[in-house]
Amino acid sequence: NNHVTCPPKLLLLDLKRNGSIVLRYEFPQQVVPIGNNYLNKIVIDDAFGGFAYITDNSGSDPGIVVFSRRLHQSWKFSINGTELTFSIHIDAIALGPYYNPNVQNDIDPQVDPLLANQNYERNVYYSPLSSYHLYSLPASLLRDPEYVAKATPRDILEAVTDYGRKSSQTDGMIMDNQGELYYGLLGDHSIARWDSYKPFTPKNQIIIARDRIHIQWVDGMGFDHEGYLYVVVNRLHNFVAGRMRPDETNFRILRAKTNAL
Repeated sequence: NNHVTCPPKLLLLDLKRNGSIVLRYEFPQQVVPIGNNYLNKIVIDDAFGGFAYITDNSGSDPGIVVFSRRLHQSWKFSINGTELTFSIHIDAIALGPYYNPNVQNDIDPQVDPLLANQNYERNVYYSPLSSYHLYSLPASLLRDPEYVAKATPRDILEAVTDYGRKSSQTDGMIMDNQGELYYGLLGDHSIARWDSYKPFTPKNQIIIARDRIHIQWVDGMGFDHEGYLYVVVNRLHNFVAGRMRPDETNFRILRAKTNAL
């Protein structure tokens, strides 16, 4: 049945200690309602004690849920019900490298997060599954619960950057430490790359892999310490439509060398 008894939680596991639980956090009802949420993608920001940015793709109150490990608190950056011109059902999310917003074209991906101060910023990139557009928000705004609580529709509109259109929708995406964004293009059965220090034009959105058999619904991405990009493909469209066949390969992990982290 549809009865939900388990409240939404965030778990932090120590993989070096056999996955032991380091932190267990239960989201309050006013941030993530029981039975009325779709917590999906998560990215980790190691600034100021550690933050997690989680997409909530629910139909009634979509947005980005923010968790502060230092404060042991959470809040939601919600834009539901506002008269904005961009889609709000956020799905794909990625965290950009540090940069100095006060210096034009400043590129410093090696900034130590422990030494990062108010002069440095990061962008949180996101893309709604119902849209072809790519957007971003300054991470400093998401980390500020007072701003999130008081922001007006005009404040949000001014804070969001709309980079323009991709050739298709995106579910999985990730940005490396050099500012290169990797993302799936669901309708094209492909994976693309964009240098975030260049304009988001079709010319700069480079297709690096395309395969109608092996790249069916890119859902997740990750890097290892040797510079390999891992891509999870799960044919989610077949599962949703009830067409997934157990006698076929439905889940794949693809790997490619990028020399980035």
